[in-house]
Amino acid sequence: MNAPSDPDLNIQAPAYVKNARLIAWVADMAALCKPARIHWCYGSQEEYERLCQELVDAGTFKRLNPAKRPGSYLA
Repeated sequence: MNAPSDPDLNIQAPAYVKNARLIAWVADMAALCKPARIHWCYGSQEEYERLCQELVDAGTFKRLNPAKRPGSYLA
């Protein structure tokens, strides 16, 4: 497989990621896709809210009426 185009791109998995095949797959995808950065999700509520807000800010998500559909988005 090709090496990542940016040797400084940090594909280092956090301590909670133990699956070697997953880490290798991420490295392979980084080599193919050449992302600007890699974000390893850890699943907290704060992370979820931040990522949803980033998508709202980018126009990808539209927040639905919280009275009718709390925590829901249109994508």
